[in-house]
Amino acid sequence: MSYVHHTPGRIRIRLMAIKGNARRCETLKLWIETRQGVELAEVNPLTGSLLIYYRAGVTDGDRLIDQMRNRGWLAPPAPSPVSPAGSSGGVERALGKIFLHAIAEIAIERSLLVLSAAIF
Repeated sequence: MSYVHHTPGRIRIRLMAIKGNARRCETLKLWIETRQGVELAEVNPLTGSLLIYYRAGVTDGDRLIDQMRNRGWLAPPAPSPVSPAGSSGGVERALGKIFLHAIAEIAIERSLLVLSAAIF
């Protein structure tokens, strides 16, 4: 699972468990739309993407993710050796990982460009 985007009222999650499986997509869509505060869910079996629109005053992204974990749609999070004080949960942690991954990719690309320029 990886988070793609989250803002209050909208969260997109990529799930390998639904990728390529229209029946599981429909099952997940119907189930998530029964959660309190969820207004609409859209699933894409081609990409394995789940888009949830929810009422921010009624529920939040972390609560929906916890419910999905409890139901078995998502794996439990890997244990973290140190939790930062005041950490609010999974969404921020996942976004941080995505950000660090993007920075690492940029650093690698730049290193390869410098290396290739030095060789040629």
